[in-house]
Amino acid sequence: SYIMSHGADGLRQVAEDAVLNANYVLRSLEGTLDAPFAASGPCMHEALFSDEGFPDGFSTLDVAKGLIDEGFHPMTVYFPLVVHGAMLIEPTETESKAALDQFIGALASVARRAKQGDPSLK
Repeated sequence: SYIMSHGADGLRQVAEDAVLNANYVLRSLEGTLDAPFAASGPCMHEALFSDEGFPDGFSTLDVAKGLIDEGFHPMTVYFPLVVHGAMLIEPTETESKAALDQFIGALASVARRAKQGDPSLK
């Protein structure tokens, strides 16, 4: 019913919006989190980051728990398996820019805290 309610043009638009949202997240976090495939161009519907640059003892799981503390459902963690400490963010087409900005701000804050070795994330 979701597909039928949007029709062909609407379905194309929601797909484009999901891709736009993922690329917005990817580019907004440049310099904050390692994005192992960002240099290869735009992503599709998901932004992929890694825990590269975190000090020993800090991991993707600490970031996920930190996001929960900030009131956000955490991203998919440790998938795909080919990226160490993977953090996979798949924003849907229904996310507003304001909601994405709130999530990006929270994730950036938690990532900075992890890089600084903030023990409250443990």
